[in-house]
Amino acid sequence: MKINDKGKGALIAAITAAATLLSCGLAAASASAAGVDYLPTIGQVPTYTKFQPTADPGKNASDYFQPYWYAKNANDNGGTHIQAHGGQVVKVGDAYYWYGEDRSNGYDNSPGVHAYMSTDLYNWTDLGVALRAVTSKSQLTDKSNADYAYFDKAYNLTKSDGSVDAAKADAIFPYLNTNPDQDGDGAVDSVQGIFERPKIIYNKKNKQYVLWWHSDGSTTPGGSNYARALAGVAVSDNPAGPFTMVGAYRLPNQNNWKEAAGNPSWGENGDSRDMTVFVDPKDDSAYVLYSSEANATLYIAKLNDDYTNVVKTTNVDQSEGQKQYSADGQYPYILADGTTDAPVRGEDFQIVKQNGSLEAPAVFQYDGRYNIIASGATGWDPNKQTYYTADSMLGSWTRGVEKDDANENTWYNNMPEGADGLLSVGDTRGTTFGSQSASVLAVDQEKGHFIYLGDRWDSGKADSTYVWLPLTIGENGTIEMHNPAQEGEPDGWDLNYWDNHGSAKGKLVNWTVETGDDLPKTVNTGGTVTLPDTVNVKEGDDTIATKVTWNVEGGTAVSKSTKAAGSTYAFNVPGTYTITGTLAESSNFNPGRTFRRTIDVSCSNPISGSWKEAHWKGGSACQVAASGGTYDFTVTDNANRGVWTDRNEGSAVYQPDALDVNETLETTVKPLDLGGNGDPRAGLVVRNGLADANGGKGYATLLASPSGIYMQYDSNADGYIDKETSHVGAGFGDQVQLKLERAATDTLKGYWRASANDEWQDVATVTLTGADATGLDAGVFATSNSNAGAFTVAFNGTAFGSQTAAVESIAAKAPEATIAKGQMLALRDVTVTATLTNGKTRVLEPSEYTLEGFDTTKLGEQTVTVRLVADSSVTATFTVTVESNLARLFCSSAAASKYEPASSWASASTADLTCDNNLSTNWSNWGTGDTSPWLSYTFDKAYQLGKLSVAVDKAKGEAAPKSFTVSYLAEDNATWTDATLPAVTVNGAAGAVTEADVSALPATKGIRLNFTYADGNDYAKIAEVRIAEGEATPKPQPSSNANLADLTVDGKTVDGFSADITEYAGALAGDAASYPTVEATAADAKATVQVEQASAENNGVATVTVTAEDGTAETYTVTFGELPQLAKLAVEVTKDSYQVGDKFNAADVKVSAIYKVGDTETLRKLIDPTDGDLKFTGFDSATAGTKTITVSYRGVNATFEVTVTATEVTPGPGEQKPGDTNNPGNTAKPGSTATNKPAANGAAPLSNTGAAADFCPLSDSGCCRGCHCGRGCGAGSCGWCLARHPQTPRITMATAEWRGLRCY
Repeated sequence: MKINDKGKGALIAAITAAATLLSCGLAAASASAAGVDYLPTIGQVPTYTKFQPTADPGKNASDYFQPYWYAKNANDNGGTHIQAHGGQVVKVGDAYYWYGEDRSNGYDNSPGVHAYMSTDLYNWTDLGVALRAVTSKSQLTDKSNADYAYFDKAYNLTKSDGSVDAAKADAIFPYLNTNPDQDGDGAVDSVQGIFERPKIIYNKKNKQYVLWWHSDGSTTPGGSNYARALAGVAVSDNPAGPFTMVGAYRLPNQNNWKEAAGNPSWGENGDSRDMTVFVDPKDDSAYVLYSSEANATLYIAKLNDDYTNVVKTTNVDQSEGQKQYSADGQYPYILADGTTDAPVRGEDFQIVKQNGSLEAPAVFQYDGRYNIIASGATGWDPNKQTYYTADSMLGSWTRGVEKDDANENTWYNNMPEGADGLLSVGDTRGTTFGSQSASVLAVDQEKGHFIYLGDRWDSGKADSTYVWLPLTIGENGTIEMHNPAQEGEPDGWDLNYWDNHGSAKGKLVNWTVETGDDLPKTVNTGGTVTLPDTVNVKEGDDTIATKVTWNVEGGTAVSKSTKAAGSTYAFNVPGTYTITGTLAESSNFNPGRTFRRTIDVSCSNPISGSWKEAHWKGGSACQVAASGGTYDFTVTDNANRGVWTDRNEGSAVYQPDALDVNETLETTVKPLDLGGNGDPRAGLVVRNGLADANGGKGYATLLASPSGIYMQYDSNADGYIDKETSHVGAGFGDQVQLKLERAATDTLKGYWRASANDEWQDVATVTLTGADATGLDAGVFATSNSNAGAFTVAFNGTAFGSQTAAVESIAAKAPEATIAKGQMLALRDVTVTATLTNGKTRVLEPSEYTLEGFDTTKLGEQTVTVRLVADSSVTATFTVTVESNLARLFCSSAAASKYEPASSWASASTADLTCDNNLSTNWSNWGTGDTSPWLSYTFDKAYQLGKLSVAVDKAKGEAAPKSFTVSYLAEDNATWTDATLPAVTVNGAAGAVTEADVSALPATKGIRLNFTYADGNDYAKIAEVRIAEGEATPKPQPSSNANLADLTVDGKTVDGFSADITEYAGALAGDAASYPTVEATAADAKATVQVEQASAENNGVATVTVTAEDGTAETYTVTFGELPQLAKLAVEVTKDSYQVGDKFNAADVKVSAIYKVGDTETLRKLIDPTDGDLKFTGFDSATAGTKTITVSYRGVNATFEVTVTATEVTPGPGEQKPGDTNNPGNTAKPGSTATNKPAANGAAPLSNTGAAADFCPLSDSGCCRGCHCGRGCGAGSCGWCLARHPQTPRITMATAEWRGLRCY
């Protein structure tokens, strides 16, 4: 059916027209036909407003393949369950197109690839079969056939002359035909093609829809339907088709793929099986992803611009047997063999995961990072799906987001909850919520909203259903798939899911929770963890304190944790617990983001001593407590089907040969975690042997379950339980006590009671068919039985009746292995057996005895004493050998170039298996492609080594290397240095030990063994490595001498110096202005000396610190005390009178400086009059009178007084006579008083006494103009005038401030 734009619009309108809202759980009207699968149909398709809920009750549940998802027929309201299995959705414009496998005729007879259309992703309209298969060759060759026109339009089968192009029909028939019985006689007469994994992409450039699929089928009639392993490709201009097949190809492989894949027994060059296609939204380049190398390895190849072939092609069909088809004659160049036209890894193709056994890839891109989700290759059964990330499609791919983390190579089904790279969160069954990936659809690229499209396969039948779940970008860019049905949305989920679960408010920024030390990674059983109320969340470049709530019941924890006060949790059962935090709202995110941390709870006391453990279908056990022959255990039994006529599946903790006649065994059963099982069972078990699942006869159980308490037993001695007694009681409830009594060789009685305060009640008595006459293996037993999940139960107070008697004597068995020097001898390394007062024996628990006399520093044989705690007089002895073995001492540091990862048949072959003192365990790098194999061990410090030895596989020496060389870590170097020692040839015999002398190496902090494979091998196995210390040359011990050889003050050795005396008194001069210099010389030249000189800040104490070579320090002190201070000046005046005009002479005064410390005078010192710091001020001889003189010296002052007197001067010849006139009008006569003229400057008149004198005005120069004697106006005359008028103090030499003189 061709749909034009008008037709498309009509379909969209039809889809969006709202119908009456019906429940998605409508019962379907069933339709079936003979020979075909059941195809659910419905008369009225409901209008869906949500994606239907996904439950995972287990594939055996009646509603496992529910609910169906109906698409509306194009021409009415009826519809059928959508047939788009293994498909993909593409959005073009406003419409979504969903393409997938049509299984309406069953798995082997598919009509082709079906197409559907939607505008809201909930409601779909049937567009019909877009890529049609053929069921009869006549559809391609007979013009009268009703379908010929359709295929003619698609493939141009009619030639220009009107005839049918038989050659073209022959070419395409094998790839389109799904009917192996062409003539209808019931016999296979034709090859058959199958359509799997159809994936659709849209080419914007040429506006074409390009469909790729896994095109497989038989190459001979009746042959395998997986013999072709091709990738088919078809194109159409219309989303509804018809699509025209243009090719079916093998795709690129690495050139050495067989060796890389471990030389599988099947597979051919370029195999392409489960596949998908992807268009990069950054540049519209396209890629095909496919499983290859016999389904071992997942590949990516780049497509050409038309998206119809790979980029490197050839006109030669390079497939083995020419299995390919190409409409244009161009085929992929298959092997990267290095020729000019060959594909190049990293440019044209890339490997996502080598030997990962991955299929069903789904790819999407977010924020520049590329993501691939892939399923494990487990057929129709779902598994734990993982995801891989890379910075470019053809770049290097990493599982999860952390490179080379602990689970990088863990087998997918062994991935622990919360592991980096595990897709699903809360997937308790480990089945990706019962689905297998098909594709991923981007809903909001910027915010990181994507939908996972998965299939729930009913062996490929038409009623296979779909699992569509939201993907979120979680902490640190992790990809997480949650099931909304487990998050409070049991009725389904819609496109608002992300807004309610921590969606970004704008563009999604990377975020990481910084829990730091708040959440330890490991605790021992009985340990507690306190969870914080607030965590720091780094969002982009910001760190935001964010409120958090916690859930410790997700994943494997469930009810195994007991909440104590506040947010403190106790963990009493070993296992990995998932702690889930839910974040409150922040500036960048809505509330609801979740993050997970895992806590590994280790068993503090593993099962040991007289007790053994057996897990017939997987599980674990731990001893919680023990006292006086009574034991508490926890047992976790993996999901299984229980014990009955054809199976033995469960877990036991038991003592071999312990249940004799008249012996009893009792325990208290307390279920901790039912694991989703409807009928788990726990109690006691007996059998001739319990170590293996099929342990023979004498088999019976006493069990409690939700439905009651009963016994089961083997009535016909075939090793299987086949009878069950009547149920009594109400089941195990919170807890119940059980007891078995072996009343006779073949008689076993069972009892129960609710608590120790109740009487024992009978359950049943059964016959032990074929039981050993002596002791039977007996112990506690648990089975999940319903095969839903792991069942965990506590068995408390477990005891054999005879083993609770008192201890009479003990015997000790030494450890089988030697002890590495530096290792402690653990109590559990010793087996101590007690003989009881009743004659019975039991193995003591480590808490019941102590060890004395062991010294881990002494090499050789030692005698150790075992002493009973309850009675210290009861002792035993044993011998143990201590050897030098750095490999075992530092076994936790063991590393390897690569190691064989865990698989469904074996645990990982890691490097630490080479130092576990067990020749039966090996490091192996099988299947890793390791071209440079090595093992390394690093130490806590540098050791001088002696010899090292390498032991190969104990069983058969398998994969022993040919030889090895040695590299070492120098003491001061962090890089490996190749030793100059010759290569060591390895003895490859089973269990052989090869020894090498490495004593010539310098002291080293690590050893690396670089192996060369034996001829023809590409991997190696090593059982044990021993590295012994050598006789190191004693290093000279550093000196501890911190004494002084000399201590000087200003170059002179202090009085009384002795190296033994550390405190000295230093002397200071009475007027010392600074402290002396202290110097010291160490007695040992390798010692260092530091001197802190005396200062006011340290109170005048000089400190000398001597540090010896080994760090020993000694301190010496020289105490000077406080520096003297100049306190005052003492003045002694030798001349205290001067005449007017005399000069002051400092020599006439003796000044002494007085120094003190506190109130104590330390020095009185006469100051040299020429000392520049000595100053005198205040002396004035211009006028007569008493003068106060200040003397200053270095900031200290003193004063004293001197007297200046006038000197009478007798007039000489020519001096003024009375009556002479100088200034007319001023006369003076003897005995009379002259009238004073005012001073020229307006000052008060100067008075005269004595001889009369006329005053004359000052000249401009400030001197008198002249006197009667005719003297000039000079210093002499002024001085004379001054002398003549001593009563006038304002007339001074300094100012020449003459008010006037009376001149004759």
